[in-house]
Amino acid sequence: MGGEKLTRMGECMANNIQKVDPAVGEFLTVAKDSTGAALGGAIGFLANAAGAGLGGAAMAAGAGIMIASGIYLMARDYVGRTVSSREQFKVAVALVITTNKIAEDIANGRQVRNDGFFDPGVERRSRFDEVLESVLLKCQRESQEKKIPFVSNIFREASFEASYSIGEINIFAKIAESLTWEQLCLLSLLERNDPDNKNGLLSTDYREVHLTNDRIYSILRQMFGLYDEELVEQPFENSPNNEALFNSVDISPGRMRLSDHGKRLFRIMDLDSIDPAEYSDLVRLLK
Repeated sequence: MGGEKLTRMGECMANNIQKVDPAVGEFLTVAKDSTGAALGGAIGFLANAAGAGLGGAAMAAGAGIMIASGIYLMARDYVGRTVSSREQFKVAVALVITTNKIAEDIANGRQVRNDGFFDPGVERRSRFDEVLESVLLKCQRESQEKKIPFVSNIFREASFEASYSIGEINIFAKIAESLTWEQLCLLSLLERNDPDNKNGLLSTDYREVHLTNDRIYSILRQMFGLYDEELVEQPFENSPNNEALFNSVDISPGRMRLSDHGKRLFRIMDLDSIDPAEYSDLVRLLK
């Protein structure tokens, strides 16, 4: 089932979830202006969990019902929380965008993890419930709203990829919260630039450069922050071994690449979907 068909089906079900649970329907609808057509697909996917009876491929597997139920119950819980209108908007955007992606994944035959991630644990909360709440809390507090689709993608990928342990997921969620939007753009740029330095970034360091451009220095500081988090590494020129970096001027943008840890963060946040136009200014300044 393609995305357009799923969205149309979801739009047909939107009225049903409003009837069965108008509070949740109203909560999610605040994201309409930001997410566009995604709203119908997300509400349609959750309609089954609310008792609206969504059929079809998206709910053919019990896994779809499990995920939809977890998201629906979390949305229902948020209805009863005291949050500002802007915080409600950010949580709704995170839920709608990512729920729509999950619905499309399942409709297209993607298999959810089967390692007990969705099994009830302490006080009947599954690890999925814990990850979902953790990610939504981070989205709720996020001031750089461009980050929200990428932070919320963590609970999407965690639902399917068993290679991510609960410990690693929690670490990535905390790291994602701490990084700036520009640092996410840098990770996307460096992964797409490696290994051929296709963007022509500077291949020498800044040790002998008298930096007078505060903007470049700010970028280098952010790159060094990525190094501190062990998300990037910098091999010696013509060598597979990595340099030890001690401060920002040690950075050589053209040689910097994502570490294995950084590549896993890149995948779980879907940073490959960042529009290259978002980091075109970074490319210009780092040449």
